[in-house]
Amino acid sequence: MNDHRPPSSPRPRRARWLGVFALGSVVALAAFAAPPPAPQTLIAISGDGSLTLRWEAVPGATSYTVGRRTSATSGNYTTVATGLTASTHTDTGRTNGTPYYYIVTATGPDGTSGPSNQARGTPVAALSPGTDVRWPLANSTAADADVIRYAFGPRNIGRYDFHAGLDLNAVQGTPVHAVMAGTVTNRIEWDGVTTGSGNNLLVSHGSGRWTAYLHLHGFAAGIGIGSAVSAGQVIGYVGKTGATSNHLHFTYFVGLTSEASNEMRSRSPLELLPRTTGVGAEAVFSTNGSRTVDILIPAQQNTIRWIILRGAGVTRLVDYYDIVGQGSTLRDNPKQSGLVIQVAAPTIPYPGGGGTVQLVVAPDPDAPWGDFDPTRITVLDFHGNILVDRTAYESWKFTHGLTLDAADDSDADADGLPLLVEYALDLDPHMATWVGAPQLVHTDADRVEFTYRRKRPELTYTVEASADLVNWSAAGVTQEFAVTGDQVTAATTLDAAGRKFLRLAVTR
Repeated sequence: MNDHRPPSSPRPRRARWLGVFALGSVVALAAFAAPPPAPQTLIAISGDGSLTLRWEAVPGATSYTVGRRTSATSGNYTTVATGLTASTHTDTGRTNGTPYYYIVTATGPDGTSGPSNQARGTPVAALSPGTDVRWPLANSTAADADVIRYAFGPRNIGRYDFHAGLDLNAVQGTPVHAVMAGTVTNRIEWDGVTTGSGNNLLVSHGSGRWTAYLHLHGFAAGIGIGSAVSAGQVIGYVGKTGATSNHLHFTYFVGLTSEASNEMRSRSPLELLPRTTGVGAEAVFSTNGSRTVDILIPAQQNTIRWIILRGAGVTRLVDYYDIVGQGSTLRDNPKQSGLVIQVAAPTIPYPGGGGTVQLVVAPDPDAPWGDFDPTRITVLDFHGNILVDRTAYESWKFTHGLTLDAADDSDADADGLPLLVEYALDLDPHMATWVGAPQLVHTDADRVEFTYRRKRPELTYTVEASADLVNWSAAGVTQEFAVTGDQVTAATTLDAAGRKFLRLAVTR
């Protein structure tokens, strides 16, 4: 399901009481003078000779400054734009095929922020109108013509690794076709022993583009270095040289600097190949305390590039192209940019394919500010389009078959518990029961106590007391948190008449 709400769109704050509804209030507090916080979630979207930068607006910022350099780790940033008032900027006049690295700072009345995350981008020339681009096995311009066994991105086939291309299933001897017209610039013959790319070809298509075809059983007659090929021409045959099963590993490169393949310059082949558009991912937040978020997306439509995880005032962003650009050693580290990314189910194993990729994303507990509870995830494709943007609350609604706009105070199962309260306590919104709701655990002549489960860290839980069911106040109510787990015990003393009522308020 696609969700096109911008990542920075505001959310109304509301309170939902256990059986009572009340509007929340916003209190303005004085703050010490300080520079604005650093911009978050900077991304660089490729264009023809340009890169479009986007970041989230910073509260209190009056302008932004953009810096650029051509090394990921060294050199000063050159100021390319200053005094920007919008949270986007297009840097033109860039060289296609050259990687660029950017930061943004925010300026306010009391100073300038620190730098944003560093964004990587490589411009690429636009394809000429009418360019013939085909899938390499089906030799078809139809969308999704070949079945994807392993998508571009993280995978786990016995160990974690980042897959820098597409694996396409086929039996040995299936013809492999050039996806576009070009010239063969490299041909490597397998030594019969080494695990790796096996028999493979590299084809240049001009304008800084290359494609590679790995694990071939053999080469088509007459195909060698310098051979001109047309779109759809047979250049080799599927095999398993350097691999353990028959398939074609297909890779797309932008900006190679030599004739040899270099996966540091790889990009998702779905940038190039005809594909279905408008198919998004879904996200499911854990409720077992593991702080994980599962992303599920069909392998055929896995166009993921950026993953953004938020919670407790912390924002973490990981960029697939930046991971690849760091080289094979760092590329195969599941911990990137403060996140840990694993794979629960890459796709259906060989000889299947076309399954669902299930990524498991979590904060990296070893990174600074790494141990936080995720409350929102945003997934973007390589064009910066939103594949999924979910809060934990929206994900919970989705997994329970509710519409995303279901009202906080709705009560589909008519059990007297509003929807937001059922979410706060992790109850089933379709089961009319109070099992799991706050429970009375102690009462005597002086004191009354109840317990509840604080299941959602992004919500505010408040317990209030009343002697007459009309006037309610949190004054005099104590809350004791369990040393481990999420149970909370709330208590208050009884009044002179020996009575007191407690209620739980939930606010977001």
